[in-house]
Amino acid sequence: MKLKKINRKRKGFLVQKTEYTQVPEVYSKDKGEKEIAINSMTVTTESNKTFYADPQSRNDISEAIGIAQYKNMTETSWKLAKGQEPRIQIVTLDELEEVRYLALTKYGSIKGIKS
Repeated sequence: MKLKKINRKRKGFLVQKTEYTQVPEVYSKDKGEKEIAINSMTVTTESNKTFYADPQSRNDISEAIGIAQYKNMTETSWKLAKGQEPRIQIVTLDELEEVRYLALTKYGSIKGIKS
């Protein structure tokens, strides 16, 4: 553990008393590896389409699902992960919901969350 110096103030004046508290290590090797895995996640649907599943992509997918449901859309164009040709394909709302489920399940397994 690292020590962090804390200076206390009273009524706008700095008190000369200094306290030290323990601050946990921010990154461990395991945590760094988990972050890399989370930020490079991809998932493949039953229809054999591979999607990015990093945090920003999961957010984009959730927003697209919400908009599609609000506007009664059943499909939209989506940019798939590298290796898929063509990269931009038409995907259904059901596929996006499947991707969200797979991505959250994979995220939970990397973080050690048991379902």
